[in-house]
Amino acid sequence: MRALMAVLTGVLEAAGGAVREEELAKVLEARFELLAPAEFTALYTDDGALIDSATDQEHGTVPAEAETVAGEIWAEMSPQERTLLSLLEDDPAEVSVLLKLGRRQTSAIMDALREKLMLALTAAGSDPREVAAALLRRSSEPP
Repeated sequence: MRALMAVLTGVLEAAGGAVREEELAKVLEARFELLAPAEFTALYTDDGALIDSATDQEHGTVPAEAETVAGEIWAEMSPQERTLLSLLEDDPAEVSVLLKLGRRQTSAIMDALREKLMLALTAAGSDPREVAAALLRRSSEPP
């Protein structure tokens, strides 16, 4: 408990005042290594097709648990985040035209969505690759 208070006090003193909860959480996460390191898996093949790692090769079905978790994450996403989901690997300058925002603001929104997805996929309890693939399938479907 003392270590936690020392870190929080240090952050507040260094900031010279109030700090957003999200920023405090990031400091605590980094200081105490609360999350496992991110694992990156390619979601697209070289020709741009979606890698369907979530499909059960024997039965040709998607695990229900991954679909359920993806549905929960999808329901919590804003329409803007849903639009950006399939564009996260694109250049923020190009995406800013779509959003009609500045490049820096678009970059910040994209970074925030990546962080949100990383936290949601890590906490989901299902295979993050299966859930991510299910989310990407949802983003490619017409509304």
